[in-house]
Amino acid sequence: MTRPVRPPSPAVRKLPLRHRLHRTAGVATGLVLLYLIATGLPLQFTRLLDLGGRFVDSPLVLDWYGISTPESGWQSNGATYVGGLVFQGERPVTEADDFQGAASANGLLAVAAGPVLLLTDPSQPGVVERMHLPAPAIRIGNIGDRVILEFTDGLQSLDPGTLMLEPLSANVEEVEWAHLTTLTGAGLDPYRDATRARVLSLERLLQDLHSGRAFGPVGEWVVTTATVLLALLALSGFWIWWRSR
Repeated sequence: MTRPVRPPSPAVRKLPLRHRLHRTAGVATGLVLLYLIATGLPLQFTRLLDLGGRFVDSPLVLDWYGISTPESGWQSNGATYVGGLVFQGERPVTEADDFQGAASANGLLAVAAGPVLLLTDPSQPGVVERMHLPAPAIRIGNIGDRVILEFTDGLQSLDPGTLMLEPLSANVEEVEWAHLTTLTGAGLDPYRDATRARVLSLERLLQDLHSGRAFGPVGEWVVTTATVLLALLALSGFWIWWRSR
C-alpha cells in the first residue's frame, strides 16, 4: 500500500525589512498608545468630571509624590487650621486662605479666615454661612454673645439676627479676643490624612501620568520616545502603502 504523497508546503515569504520594522514598532508602542488614551481621554472632560475639584486620598500615591502634612497648625475655640483646611473638631469643614481665630455665638462658631467670615454649626457638616468681609480681619473675639471683629478702621459687631456687620464703638479692652494655639508634632496627627488628601487633584495626577512626569525622567523619556515612534509609524505606514500600490 502506497502512502499518498503530501504536496510540498508553500515557501514562507519573508517580509521586507520595512514591513518587519513597522510591525515591531507597532507592537512596541501599542500598549503605550492605550496608556496615553486611558490617561488623556478623561482630561478632555475635566469640567464635566470635576477633576480639578476631586482629590487623591491614597496614602501610597501621596507618599510617591512626597506629600506630607504641614509642620504646624493653629487652634482657636474648637476650630483648627492646618494646611489650608479649617476643621471643626477633627472634621474638615472648608478650605481657607488664612486664619485669625474663632469665636462662638448663639450656637454657631464664627471663623475669621482672611477676607471671609465662616459660620459653622457644630452639629452639622459644612459651612452654614460664608460672609465676604470688606478687608481681612485682624482678630476676632466676643463681647458677651456677640462676635466682634477688629479691622484697621475699627471694630465691627456681627448681628446674630441678620448676620450683618455693624460698626461698634466699644473699647478693644472690652473684647475677649480669641487666642491661637500652635499645633506641632503629635498634635497634628488627627489632621494629617485629611490635610494630605486635599493637595493632589485627579486632574494633576492624570496630567502627570499622561506626560510620564509621575515616574520621573525615565517616564517622560518613555512617553516622548513612544510619541515619536507613533509619528514614525504613521509616516512609515503611508510609505508602505504608497510603495505597494
